[in-house]
Amino acid sequence: MDKPPVIIDDRFYAAMEIIREFSDKIDEVAMKTDNSVDMIAVMTEARKWRAFQNAIEKGFLRPKRGDG
Repeated sequence: MDKPPVIIDDRFYAAMEIIREFSDKIDEVAMKTDNSVDMIAVMTEARKWRAFQNAIEKGFLRPKRGDG
């Protein structure tokens, strides 16, 4: 039996905005570092958070295909 669709409300979009802002802050910290190795490490972490956010949005916002 299929599960009912998830209803997206403002809480979802607020949570996505928090992740987006967090990723932006991480990038800001990376740009202020004097060490290129640290900069790359921090920017890589920001990229992971953006990928996490994209995966969540993809799972909830993109239409699901039927089995047939």
